[in-house]
Amino acid sequence: MFAYVAAVCLVTLLAPGGKTDSSSVRIYAALYSKGLARSDNNGGTWVVKNTTDGLASNFVYSVFALSKKIYAGTRSGLTMSFDDGLTWSNRLQSNLVYFVFALPNRIYAGTYASGLFISSDDGLTWISKNTTNGLASNTVYSIFAVQNKIYAGTDSGLSISEDNGETWVTRELLNNQVNSIFVSEKQIYAGTNGGLAMSTDNGLTWTSRLTPTVIQSVFALEGKIYAGTTSNGLAMSKDNGQSWTTIDSTRGLINNNIHSVFVSGNQIYLGTGGGGLSISNDDGIMWETRGLVDNYINSVFIRA
Repeated sequence: MFAYVAAVCLVTLLAPGGKTDSSSVRIYAALYSKGLARSDNNGGTWVVKNTTDGLASNFVYSVFALSKKIYAGTRSGLTMSFDDGLTWSNRLQSNLVYFVFALPNRIYAGTYASGLFISSDDGLTWISKNTTNGLASNTVYSIFAVQNKIYAGTDSGLSISEDNGETWVTRELLNNQVNSIFVSEKQIYAGTNGGLAMSTDNGLTWTSRLTPTVIQSVFALEGKIYAGTTSNGLAMSKDNGQSWTTIDSTRGLINNNIHSVFVSGNQIYLGTGGGGLSISNDDGIMWETRGLVDNYINSVFIRA
């Protein structure tokens, strides 16, 4: 199962209501078995980096970028570049890194069976957090961090720390395999194997939506929720989950298996399981496939 996990929680690079010129963004796509792809012209052309360029593995599960820093979670550890992809270095090479999340002063790496790793010195040293420290499980599928608060989606529930990992509490959901986490202001969105869970009180209580659909990726922005499913395409809500619209192959998607969702302004980017990258420039009305056709895209990240 873990080869196709799309545990993606992505943070918008725009202020609420912001607009993005699609010609100015850089797209990163984590490819299953083929490396890390990058496009500087909204998917018109692509450059792919792999092990010959210094990546730890061609099996890339997640990608995150801040300025000229790029982080790629792979089957053989965390690959990092601090010069916009010119050179690469590898860390945590004995671990399968499912998911990577970064703040300006910290890097978070979620692994298969080895817990959560945190670095505050650009990956030179790492602190490990696992079940002995209070984490729900040592398999971490997704991460979201805000200041000193960390949300870790595991195969045994959602673990939350408010002191940068020193102590943890675990919230149990309707389904405890948490594939994706997104946090927007006071609201938590958790994509699980049994639907979308939503909380407004730091996880004490939850509202369930889209049950029993497997949600692989979730993104939220200004009351809009975007949920990627395994076989039903993209579920969209414009009223914070009260009602939903389904976007699938009958409405222009090339593939209904949505591994990853990223939203920037009116642009929606979908990494699919075998159909490449689908892009909408009008908030989901029209869609086009922009390269990487036939690729499994585990994660997509947009750097404006």
